[in-house]
Amino acid sequence: MKRTIFYQALAFGLFLSLVTGCDSTNDAGPIAQQEAPQFQDGETIALKADNGLYLSRISRGVDLDPVEAIKATPDVFSQFIVTRIDADRIALKADNGRYLSRINRGVDLDPVEATKTTADVFSQFTVTRIDADRIALKADNGLYLSRINRGVDLDPVEAIKTTPDAFTQFTITRLGN
Repeated sequence: MKRTIFYQALAFGLFLSLVTGCDSTNDAGPIAQQEAPQFQDGETIALKADNGLYLSRISRGVDLDPVEAIKATPDVFSQFIVTRIDADRIALKADNGRYLSRINRGVDLDPVEATKTTADVFSQFTVTRIDADRIALKADNGLYLSRINRGVDLDPVEAIKTTPDAFTQFTITRLGN
């Protein structure tokens, strides 16, 4: 039931953007890119979105753990353990022991969820450094992760943007190993 309501809300957000002409993808224009920052394998980080809130795994029912920009302070659900894939790519493990992954839920609906037990291709993100403290993450589909405003208290992270902009920037908080 919770899963159905969540995806109905996402679909409604897409519908509203089509009817009202409001761009729910929050397109704010491109941002300059720099060399990727270095992460330590096993390092714990938190990521703050453009709205000033931290990304967090939200339990919305059985096997439904979307990542949303919703927490004012980084709690246990906002902490991610870095797995370095190579110099430019990482995977992030959530508090539930599962990796963040792009999940295709239909046309133009690719939310990031903490669902995979291994860091498969859908769980690997290419890191783009915006500046010393901010990054953008590109998913396997070639699109950047972005906070998407889908209505009141619904700010999921989705792989949806072709270029990094203000809504694809995440400020890194390093919490240690």
